[in-house]
Amino acid sequence: MKNIHLILFASLTTVSCNKHKLPSTTTACVVTSCPSYFGTTQTFTYDDSRQMTSRKYDFGTSGYGPFTQSVDKNKTHSSYTQGGGTLEETDVFLGGTGNLYDGMPAWMTRQEKQTSPDGSIINRGPDTLYSFQYDGKKRLVKAIYMASLINTGNVNIIYSRQLSNMVLDITYDDNDNAIRLKQTAVYRQGKYNVNTPSNSYFWFDSTASNVINVTYDSKPSPFSASLKYWKFVQNDLGVASNTNWQAIITALSPNNPLTIKYELQQGNPSSTSYSMTYNYTDRGYPADSYTYDCR
Repeated sequence: MKNIHLILFASLTTVSCNKHKLPSTTTACVVTSCPSYFGTTQTFTYDDSRQMTSRKYDFGTSGYGPFTQSVDKNKTHSSYTQGGGTLEETDVFLGGTGNLYDGMPAWMTRQEKQTSPDGSIINRGPDTLYSFQYDGKKRLVKAIYMASLINTGNVNIIYSRQLSNMVLDITYDDNDNAIRLKQTAVYRQGKYNVNTPSNSYFWFDSTASNVINVTYDSKPSPFSASLKYWKFVQNDLGVASNTNWQAIITALSPNNPLTIKYELQQGNPSSTSYSMTYNYTDRGYPADSYTYDCR
């Protein structure tokens, strides 16, 4: 079920955003609604400290029920219906300050609960899915997705070439925008010694999958107030493993992307590029299809 979920979100595009500099006459606005990954509308709630506490949207796709997500200081919990059953995921963030809202967790684990239409339940996990690294400015510079390796059963499968990790390295400009992203796939394979199993061994190799360069405007993006933690809350979680690049880029950066240009795309040299334009509110935020609370 986890793989289906990741593939689904990998196919989506979104305009999610953050902020760098705000107009000097106002405090940060929080976004209350904006386009979802599916072209529907997602809505948000906040506590008295204006920290996000929930998110909800409809898939707009037959067979899938509404997606709901709660946000707490050390975890998120999401659920949606699929084919008459329900999938629940609890992502727990560990390390750092111990507070997700501070935006510096070291690890993320996931527990899944799948309820079938007949009421039967399958529990998976908790599995460690991600590790995170930061620079001296507390910016996320490396995210590592940990794939599920086959380590039991047929030795021919165990020692075959398997995806081990997806690694995303991030470079920032002086305005803290992610201007270059490099995604690398790391594979594990091995040699099984039939006569002396203790002499069996593994080795790792890697290949670059995507390299992307990005330019930005100078305006704050809709998720300004959630800049520290939105990249962890958004359930795309393609920070390292998926290909929803606009969602990833806008979750990492305080301004709005203007151009996204590939040097490498799915392992091949590329000249593919995308351009974005915005209409802005009187406070400088993207206006179209977004609403804000600017108290």
